[in-house]
Amino acid sequence: MPKGIYPKKITPTKERFERKISMEPMTGCWLWIGGQQKKGYGCIWHNNKVISASRVSWMIHNGNIPDNLFVLHHCDTPECVNPLHLFLGDVTDNYLDMVKKGRERPLHGEQHPCSRLTTEDIINIKKDDRDSREIAKQYGIGRTYVYGIKRGKTWKHLNGWHKVEGSEVEVED
Repeated sequence: MPKGIYPKKITPTKERFERKISMEPMTGCWLWIGGQQKKGYGCIWHNNKVISASRVSWMIHNGNIPDNLFVLHHCDTPECVNPLHLFLGDVTDNYLDMVKKGRERPLHGEQHPCSRLTTEDIINIKKDDRDSREIAKQYGIGRTYVYGIKRGKTWKHLNGWHKVEGSEVEVED
């Protein structure tokens, strides 16, 4: 055999995919035992790039995935690649599936990382009778934001009764 560089034998994606599955008899999940991305989702090299193992599973068993669609899990197991546990959905479907399964953790008010105001600030703004420009300047926010707070359009979770420093304060809407 002549000396030189020989092309590496490329194993088809389907064959590599099938070697990286462990069947889970109790749940019916096909657990991905290959490489993983963040949050436990499997990944595999396909067409010169790394993609989700669940996407590859879908393509092997169901064909191409239309643009702007995600492969979602009925079983809610990130490492599952069983095509019977997968379904296609858009961004909205993905969000609604997350909410339905109780994985949504919306951050409200001062828990939100972008919040500049505290619950006490909001209650004080709601009670403040000064001109909205003065209030906005004091808190470093826009006048429109002050209107939204006073009308209950923003920080809606604070409409009604609230405790401030151990005493109940009624916030008028």
